[in-house]
Amino acid sequence: MVVFLAVTLRMAVQPFYLEWMSAVISTNDAITFPHTPIIAYNETFGLRISAWLMSVFGILMMGYSVWRYRNAVFTSGLRMVLASSAIILIAEILNRFAFFIVKSWSSDV
Repeated sequence: MVVFLAVTLRMAVQPFYLEWMSAVISTNDAITFPHTPIIAYNETFGLRISAWLMSVFGILMMGYSVWRYRNAVFTSGLRMVLASSAIILIAEILNRFAFFIVKSWSSDV
């Protein structure tokens, strides 16, 4: 349940983050100078969507394992719980990477 809430909160906050970055661009107050934050954000679209899909898949897989093996989650369903936990962890690492990514723009200029 906590994992579900964390991923849902992350997905709910994302549009506000995009709105904030758009406001930063309109005021020319970019904190990632000399990079343009909205361009860097848009360039990580595939990475962010992949991480979101992995998070949702991991949550669904964990929910299924808890529901399917509810009498013996930590014995019969342990492999599925561990696999779904690993998927969610990888998705979280990808989300962090997408958030902190800094691309070199010197080759694009």
